[in-house]
Amino acid sequence: MMTHKTEKLLISSVDFLYVMRVVVGKRYDGRLGRFIIDEYDTDERRYYRREIFELEDFMRELGDEAQGADLTEFTEAGPLPPAIADTVLTPDILRGHRPAIVSRGDIIVFYVTDLHLDWKYGALIAGGCRITESEFIDCMVNDLTRGLDGMEDDAVILVGGDVSFDSRIVAEFYRRLRYRAGRIRTIAVLGNHELWDVDTYSDDKNRVGSSIRHYMDALLPGTKLLENSLCAYHGAGDIRIMDEQTILDSDPNTIRDFVTRSRLNVFGAIGFAGLNKRMNCHSEMYGDALHSRSEERTLSARTEAIHRKLAESISDTPLIVLTHMPLKDWSKDRHVEGWTYVRGHDHHNTITRGNGWIEYANNQIGYGGRPCLLYTSPSPRDKRQS
Repeated sequence: MMTHKTEKLLISSVDFLYVMRVVVGKRYDGRLGRFIIDEYDTDERRYYRREIFELEDFMRELGDEAQGADLTEFTEAGPLPPAIADTVLTPDILRGHRPAIVSRGDIIVFYVTDLHLDWKYGALIAGGCRITESEFIDCMVNDLTRGLDGMEDDAVILVGGDVSFDSRIVAEFYRRLRYRAGRIRTIAVLGNHELWDVDTYSDDKNRVGSSIRHYMDALLPGTKLLENSLCAYHGAGDIRIMDEQTILDSDPNTIRDFVTRSRLNVFGAIGFAGLNKRMNCHSEMYGDALHSRSEERTLSARTEAIHRKLAESISDTPLIVLTHMPLKDWSKDRHVEGWTYVRGHDHHNTITRGNGWIEYANNQIGYGGRPCLLYTSPSPRDKRQS
């Protein structure tokens, strides 16, 4: 009998209706020997900087916004207290053991889901702020990518959907993320909220399919958007995709050969909620894109079929399963031992550990949270062998 343990985690949040200054940077500057908090005043449209000498004062000033603070240059102190170490980026994380969930190579995988940028921006405007949409997206991307400079091919960013229900904001977010992250590549899936935008429906009889195709076209080449597809990452300049039909048509040896020499393997999909009897298309979660339970079940069954085919072919190979919805919403199958699952959707920030597998759902930013990237721990298989 399989058992698993779920850990409830707290994520930073802020009421955007009353915030006039947005934190866009929080770090330690080794050259200055000071802690830096950079803020953007959305009323005055000006940037401000605060310099702080003591770690305790820096953390107290940030409060709930301390998550993701970049202390990679803070090497003077000994081990940080657990309450601090669990919320910040440290030299040990970024330059030491470099936790990995890959079959080959030394690589860090960052992840974030459920940014909901449209809600955040709307709340700012409703509160009287005069920040433009472009400036707001810039602030969010800058906050998200602090500490990534110089990583190059040693890192990948996973985005688990629900960036926005406005396709313009989605495209602009990924464009700016590509520019800001440099050679660090982004692998992403859509969420249910991306499907809300009626401007992405080119086929009224297949709104979901046409919406997905719209984003596939809009986000290329900077972002690898997956939908029931398998990504083999060999490096920033060599990212290979096996699509849904090819996976289904391929024998196990072909799939195994596809992932054998890659540094990172990711299966990505929305997942849909075909098996969720409470939160599904009848709760309007896809906007006008999907109202049929039969269609929703079919979409989930397609993702389940790919997951099952991969389990039959490469269960002994480390794999990240990146979906917007949790496994139980789209499959009756169990988590695969040795695989790592990353997902969002329900805004309940948890890490779940099972029999040799792990699920990260602990960086769902939600409607009020501050964007930041979290990193993976070693893969379940690595832990089991150690």
